This record gives sequence, structure tokens and C-alpha cells, in this order.
Amino acid sequence: MVEASCSIAGGEMEAGVEFLPPLPPLLPLPPLLIRAVLRRE
Repeated sequence: MVEASCSIAGGEMEAGVEFLPPLPPLLPLPPLLIRAVLRRE
């Protein structure tokens, strides 16, 4: 899970803003992943 979230965060870094508002089917993801993406911005 951690490795996958890291890959997602790295791949979505460029589209971080566009990736957050329209939450895709990844809603079940833990808030830690969302916070990690937010902090990476």
C-alpha cells in the first residue's frame, strides 16, 4: 500500500491541483495519502 501510494503521489505530482478537487474512484484511500500529496505540492 505504501509503495503504491508513493507511486501515485509521484505520478500525480504534476497534476496535483487537478487531481485533488475531482476525487476519482480513489476515495477509499486513507487521508494520509491525500495529506502526503498536499504536502508534496
